[in-house]
This record gives sequence, structure tokens and C-alpha cells, in this order.
Amino acid sequence: MKNLILLLIVVSGISTVTVAGEMKFSITDIPACLLKNANSVIRVHETTFVVTEIDKACVTTHYAITLLNEKASDEAEIKVFYDKTSSVSYLKFRIYNALGLDITRSFKKLEITDESAIPGGQLYSDDRCKVISPLFAQYPVTIEYSYEITSSLIFSYPSWAPILSTNMSLQEASFTLITPKLIKPRYREVNLVPAPIISDNIKSDKYFWEIKDIATIEPEPFSPPFYELVPYLLLAPGHIKYKEYDQSFQKLE
Repeated sequence: MKNLILLLIVVSGISTVTVAGEMKFSITDIPACLLKNANSVIRVHETTFVVTEIDKACVTTHYAITLLNEKASDEAEIKVFYDKTSSVSYLKFRIYNALGLDITRSFKKLEITDESAIPGGQLYSDDRCKVISPLFAQYPVTIEYSYEITSSLIFSYPSWAPILSTNMSLQEASFTLITPKLIKPRYREVNLVPAPIISDNIKSDKYFWEIKDIATIEPEPFSPPFYELVPYLLLAPGHIKYKEYDQSFQKLE
């Protein structure tokens, strides 16, 4: 922690002489309360889920995480899952140093691989994932991801739980759900997720959830399970149609 504080002081001094707009995700922009006991900080986590038809949807995600030390090294990896009813339209990444300078070019050998989603499973499976697994020698470092998945079959909506581990804090995150007016979603907010801001137009309804400045959750003896402590959002379609199956639902059980 002393080394991190010293680095913050140095970075602060350097950043005062740079031109505004040159930096992105500098660690000096992280509030002190989010650094306490943290190994990583989610800088931004924006997800937009657009239902275009009863059986078609598209989800886009913009995600950036700052790894403060080597203990958070596993959190740099990302896996984007898809199957025969969905596809990954794109998956992009950028990497920034502690100052917020883009150092992506230093990772020319970092590639996006396509793997089976079944651990140790078959050579080929309908359940697949795009994977990026960066390795870093210096910290703090920030990795930024953006990706889009389109789906032609919807049995469920994605749940939203931006905080994935202990000693991880969150600066800001949001989830946007857009549905046609005739398709009403079911949802439930848990642990600090507020009610949505709802707006509409002639063709669709928009639901917007946002959380900010969530400090780390540290495991303690006899404390509740981790999933009972973190904020998350449960979502489900109000209507499911697949071939002869056609069913409406009223509540999220």
C-alpha cells in the first residue's frame, strides 16, 4: 500500500503537466475509499441489452478494470461465450499503464483465441468462447474490453453482477435494457441496486440501472456467502416463444 501511495503522488505530479484528454483510466482518478483493501477496481462496466423481437436480441458491453497488484492477475482474463444460436460480432481490447497512457502496442503477441466452453472438454463443441488472457509484469495496469453478442434464440435475459470477487471495488457500472413495447421484462434488484429509471418512445421501453462507488467486500468469519453481499440484477423475459412453445410469465420467482 505504501508503494501504491507513493506511485499516486508521482503520477499526480506528472499528470498536472499533461494536456487534458491525453489520459484515460489514470489511477489518480480512483477515489481513495475504493483503493482501501482493493486488489482491483472496476473503472466502468456498461452493458446494453436490446431485445429487437421476441426471439432476437443483442448485448454490448464496455468494461475496464484496473489491476492494482499481482493478486488480481487472474481478473485480466475475459471469456465471451456463444453457441450455435448466437455469435460474437466483435471483441476489442486496449491496455493502459498507471498514468493512463495507452500501451496496447507493447502487447503485439496478445491474441484472441476461440476455445471450447467446456473445461478440458471436446476439441469442438457448440458451446464456445472467445478468450483474451493477458499477462502483466508491472502494476497498476488497466485493461479495457468492448464486445457485442447477437442472439437468435432467447430463453433468458443476462443477469448483471459487475463485482465478481472479494477485494474488488467498483467506480461506476450501468445496465440498460431496451424492449419492444409489447414485450415486458421481469426483473429484481438485489443488494444496493436501485429501481430502474424507465423511459419510452413510440416503439420501445428503456430500463436503466446504475451503481457507483462500491467499496471492497472483505471475507470475514461467519459472514454470509459472497453472492449475498454484492449488488446484482436478475432479469428474465415476460414471454418465451420457441416452435410450439408459447408462454407468458407474470413474476420473477
